[in-house]
Amino acid sequence: PFPISIQLITVVAMAEEGLMPLFLTAASQAIFGCVVDQDVTPDNPRKLVSIDKVRQDFRDRAAVSDFHPCKAQMQAYTGTEVLLVFDPDFKYGQNFFVLLTEDAKKAWIEKEDGPPAGEGGAAGEGASGDGTGAGEAGEEEEEEEIVAPKRKREGGWVSLGSEQEIDDARDVPTRDKLVLSIFRRRRYFGAPVVLGDSSANQEARGGAGGAEIRSSESVLPGLTRRGLDAAVQSVPVVCDGHSQTTWVQPRHQGTQTQARTAATDTVQAVAAEPDFAEFLRVTAPRVEAGLRENELINLFVDDYGALPVAAAAAVVAKEETRFKEFQSFKFMGFAGEQTVTSCHWHPTLSGIVAVAYASKLSFDDRVEVSVRVPTVKPLVLLWSTADPINPKIKLEAPDDIHSIAFRPSDPRVVAGGCINGQVVLWDLGEHHRRLEPLDVLASADDDATVPCLRYIVVSAIEAGHKSCVTDLFWLPPCMEITRTGKFAATNTRTANQVLTVAADGTALFWDLRGPDGKDRDLSTLKQLDLTWQPLLRVFLTMDAMSEIGGTRVSIAVPSLEAQSLGIKDHSRLSSVLFVGSEQGLVVAVDWRPPESESGKLGVQAVQASWDLHGGPVVCLKRSPFFSHVLLSAGGSSFSIIREDLKGVALIRGDNPGLNITSAEWSASRPGVFYLGKADGSIEVWDLLHSTYTSAFSQNIASGLPLTVLCTHGGDRPGITAGDGSGTLHVLDLPDAFVRPAVNELASLEALLEKEALRLNYFGERAKARQTRPAAAAPAPAKVEVDAARLKVAYDEYLVEQEKFLVALGVKKPAEAAD
Repeated sequence: PFPISIQLITVVAMAEEGLMPLFLTAASQAIFGCVVDQDVTPDNPRKLVSIDKVRQDFRDRAAVSDFHPCKAQMQAYTGTEVLLVFDPDFKYGQNFFVLLTEDAKKAWIEKEDGPPAGEGGAAGEGASGDGTGAGEAGEEEEEEEIVAPKRKREGGWVSLGSEQEIDDARDVPTRDKLVLSIFRRRRYFGAPVVLGDSSANQEARGGAGGAEIRSSESVLPGLTRRGLDAAVQSVPVVCDGHSQTTWVQPRHQGTQTQARTAATDTVQAVAAEPDFAEFLRVTAPRVEAGLRENELINLFVDDYGALPVAAAAAVVAKEETRFKEFQSFKFMGFAGEQTVTSCHWHPTLSGIVAVAYASKLSFDDRVEVSVRVPTVKPLVLLWSTADPINPKIKLEAPDDIHSIAFRPSDPRVVAGGCINGQVVLWDLGEHHRRLEPLDVLASADDDATVPCLRYIVVSAIEAGHKSCVTDLFWLPPCMEITRTGKFAATNTRTANQVLTVAADGTALFWDLRGPDGKDRDLSTLKQLDLTWQPLLRVFLTMDAMSEIGGTRVSIAVPSLEAQSLGIKDHSRLSSVLFVGSEQGLVVAVDWRPPESESGKLGVQAVQASWDLHGGPVVCLKRSPFFSHVLLSAGGSSFSIIREDLKGVALIRGDNPGLNITSAEWSASRPGVFYLGKADGSIEVWDLLHSTYTSAFSQNIASGLPLTVLCTHGGDRPGITAGDGSGTLHVLDLPDAFVRPAVNELASLEALLEKEALRLNYFGERAKARQTRPAAAAPAPAKVEVDAARLKVAYDEYLVEQEKFLVALGVKKPAEAAD
C-alpha cells in the first residue's frame, strides 16, 4: 500500500478540483435515475442529474438526503445539470462522486475524453516554446495528478477466516437418522380400559406401578433459531353498495292568484240586466243560509280526533299507525364515518335541533389518533327542519362531543361534554338570529357561508372528569346549590349550574358565576376559559374498593308551574342523584356530603341500588307525568322503577339477543314509551295495552343501531332518532301515539300502585319466612315386621317362579316337582 500522506494529498487535490465523493443508497439511486448496473455501469459511469431535482430532494427529505454534505454547493450551482459519476472501485472512498461546479465538470470531461479538436496544436506549441516554463508546468501537473495506481492481486484466493463462519452456520448431520416403529395388536383396539390410582413406589412392593419422576431443571443445551420461513398474503377488501332513489312527482308548494276586475261601464251594464237581478233574487237566500250554517257548525272539525284512541283505532287506516319520516339530516362534509351521540331541541324556536357527532374509531385507533395533531376539528351542527341540506351554524369542539344541551333560560349558550372529560361552552351571540324562521340572510346558505363558531370556555382538564362525559343536565334556577351541596336561596331566573356525569366514578356540579356569586353576562364568560373548575364533586362508590362508572343521570326537578311561582321551602326539594352505570346498576346517591361533629365534610355514600340490566345503562329518564317513576334501559332489558321501592322494579321487560341502544318516554301519553334497538328499529310499548310485549315495531335505519331517541313537541309532535351512520331522522307520530286514552293517567297510576302493593306483599312474606324458626324434622315411625306372613309370601313367590321357568322350557316338570 501507498503511504498515508499520498492518499491525503490525493483527497485534498480532488476537493480543490471541485469533486466530492457521495454514498447513494438504493432509494436515492431510484430517485435520481442512477441505479447501479442499470442506468450506470463501470463502462458508462456518467449520469447528468437536473439541479432542480436535487434541490427538490432537499425540500422533501431535508437532512436525510444523500446530497446533504454538499448542500451549500448545490444551492450555489449555476448550471442546469449536475454530473454524477459512478465509482465502482471506491477510488474516492464512496460509490459515487459529484462535480460541484461547471468548471470542474468541463475539466473532468476533458480529462477523460481529451481536449476538443483544434486545441491540441496550440497546446503543443506552448509546451515546446519555452523549456523552462514547460518544465515548471510539468512539475505542477505531476504534483496535482498523484493518484494511487491499482494494485493487482497476485496468486490465487487467500483465506481470511470467513470460511470458518460459514462452517459454523452450516447444519451438518453427525449421525444416522433414527427409525421408530410403533404398533399395537388389533384385538386391543376398542377394548375396555379400567383406570385407577396407584402409588409411585408400588412396583417396589411387587405391584405393576411405575417409578416416580420428579420435576428438575433441564440440563439440555438451549436451541437457537437460525432461520424462519414466513409468508404474508394480502387480500383486497371488497365492499358492495347501492342506493335507490324514489322519484316523487314535483308539485307546487304554493300559488298566488289575483282577482280579475272589469271596467266600471261593464259592471253597470251587467247590473242593469234583468237576468242578473233575477239570479241575485234566487241565490241570495241560499248563500245567506249557507253562511249562517257555517257560523253555527264547524264543518272542518276532526270527528275521529274527538273519539278515544280505542274507538278511533277501528276506523283509522293501517298505514296511519306507522311512523312517517318528516325530515332527515346527513352532513356530507365529515372526513370519516361519524355516529350521532346526542341531540337537543331548541327550547324556544321550533324546528331547531343541535346534533353532536363522534368518530367511529376503535380503542386502538383512537389511541393512535390522540398522539397526532388533528387536521379537522370535531363539530356540533345546528340544523333547521326548513333546510335539510346545510346546517345553520357549526360549533367547533376540542374533541368528540357525547352530550349536548341548550341553556333553558338563554338558548344562545350551549353546553357540551367531551370524550376527554372537559366541559365546553359556546356563545351563539348575534348568529342566533340565523336560527329564526324569518331570517332572510340564512334562507339560502351553502356550506361555504355557514359560520363556524369556536368555543369560548373549556374547563381545566386537570380538574374535570378523567373519562368521557356521558350525560349533561342544566339545573333549574330554583335548585342552585352551594359548595357544601345545600340549596341556595336565590331570586335569579337564569340557569347558571350544570351537572355532568362520567365513567370515572364521579358526578360534578359546575357554576358559571364568579366567586362573588353574581351572574356573568356573555361578554365575561370568556374569563372561565381553561380555569373553570367544578363547584362540587360527588363520588359514586359502592364501597372503598369499587367505583361506579356513570352513563346517565337524573334528578327530581319541580314542575314548570312550581318554578314560575318560586320555591320558598327548599326542604321539599330532593338532593338525590339517580345514576345509571356501565355495570347495569342504577344507584341513588345524596349529593350532600355528610358532615362530621368537627365540621369536616365526608364522602357521599350510595343509599340504594337496583341491579337491573346485563349491560351499560343507555337511558335513565323520569316520566313527564310521574316525577317519582323512572325508565331505565340497558343490555337487552328495560325496567320501570319507583324511588320508594328499593332494589326492585315495578315492571321489567327482556328481549334476549337484541340490545337496547336508546329509550324515551312519550311526551303526550303517560303509558307509552319508545325503545331504540341495535337493528335500527323502534319498539312502542303501551303499558295499558300489555306489560310483556310491545304494541308496535317499525324499522327506521336498517342494520344500524339507533344511538339517540328524543321526543319533541310543538306544531308537529314527533320523535327524533339518530343512527350509527351519522343520520338524524325526524319522525311524525301517528295520532294513536299522540292522543291519550280516556282516563289514561288515572289508569296508569292505579296499575303502578297495584304493582307496588304486590311487590310489598311478597317482600313482607320473604322477611317473615326468614325470621320464622325452622320446624323440627319428625321422628321416623317404627314398622312392625310379621315374619310368618313374609315366609308365606316368599314361598308363594318360589312356586310362581318355578311355573314361569317350566313355561319357558328352562326346567322340566319332573325337575320342578323335585
